Amino acid sequence: MYELQKSINFNYYEKENQIAEYFFNRILQKYTDEFDVVHYWSTYCYQSIGDFQQINPKTKFLADVYAAHPDYVCEILEP
Repeated sequence: MYELQKSINFNYYEKENQIAEYFFNRILQKYTDEFDVVHYWSTYCYQSIGDFQQINPKTKFLADVYAAHPDYVCEILEP
């Protein structure tokens, strides 16, 4: 998506969030009974987590708050 954004104008974070919510929600639904702890990035899947918490109140949740911008990450990882 990061590379695509260079060619086509769209809101990178909005699309990334929509895709993350979609897949995270599918994962949570598939493994509902198998989670004791869920580690997540609240920027990308807060809605899925909120829905899951209502259904599974005994599950513990660990929210991570840092997500590096793709420009920063690519500069480090590409070389």
